[in-house]
Amino acid sequence: MKEILDTCTIAAKIPPSLIEMISKATSQSNKKRYKSAKEMYVDWTIAHNDIRYERLAKNPRKNVALISCSNRKLDGSHPARELYSASDNFVSALKFVENPRNKFDQIYILSGRHGLVEPDQILQKYDFDLKELSDEEKAAVNAGMNLTETPVEN
Repeated sequence: MKEILDTCTIAAKIPPSLIEMISKATSQSNKKRYKSAKEMYVDWTIAHNDIRYERLAKNPRKNVALISCSNRKLDGSHPARELYSASDNFVSALKFVENPRNKFDQIYILSGRHGLVEPDQILQKYDFDLKELSDEEKAAVNAGMNLTETPVEN
């Protein structure tokens, strides 16, 4: 049975709990076999959780925070977190997402001019408003930010 699983799971690591369950289920010895369906179900639940948690450990989900930029900016060049600090709403949003209790893995600021920027990325003051763009220009901005066809992973 293990050989069959090996051929079905390309480069997958079979958890020991599943190997043990298969050997018990296919054992020729009555001493090693399952005594009840309930006992087998318990082992199956353990093996299932081992597989699920191993997959999550390999591909952990990230909590990403997006903060909108502001039309109120400081003069000159500054890290994005400082450039938009003239806006009380921006400062409040940044404090919220940077609070360790909220557990965001990554923080980005959505800039109308630069797209997604990291809080420490240096930006020059600019005057730009997405509301002033035509529909065609908005579509071009979206395409440049990869917002139109972003694949979603499960």
